Amino acid sequence: MNKLALPRRALVLGGIGLIVVSRGVHAAETVSGRYAGNGKEVQLGFISAWPRDKFSGKDTIVIVVTEKDHSASKKPWFDAGFKKFGAALQFSLTIPDGKLIGTEVGHPGLKRSPVSVSGSSIQAEGVTITDKRVEGRFFTPKPGTFFDDVFEIDMKVAADIRPRPA
Repeated sequence: MNKLALPRRALVLGGIGLIVVSRGVHAAETVSGRYAGNGKEVQLGFISAWPRDKFSGKDTIVIVVTEKDHSASKKPWFDAGFKKFGAALQFSLTIPDGKLIGTEVGHPGLKRSPVSVSGSSIQAEGVTITDKRVEGRFFTPKPGTFFDDVFEIDMKVAADIRPRPA
């Protein structure tokens, strides 16, 4: 047996173990459901969650859900508002109660986009927030309207909460 064979195997196996461990640290981030503006549906496939400024003395987070990949952006909530990632939804929530305090609705099918929506036209259900993760469902019980634009949302999301940007 070659004296170098065992250390090489250990190195290869050790390297594989590191890859598995580093990939296993984060839970799956998922987004699914329906998002339509004036009858035109889009597929949102990218998600992230970020700490934001306090609202009425409570900590907040924003969940950013976009049509195009926003992972390279340092401030995706800002860039999404300027349509850099196609259609987008941004759900702002208080911590720890998960109360929905506002939604930014951006959709190419809307004449006025993005728009800020608050109140009961968009609702949250089953929202759970831990120090590291947020999950829940966001939906319009009936089509939402903004002047003559109509939007429909029924999205289930799950994302790790990123660290606060510097």
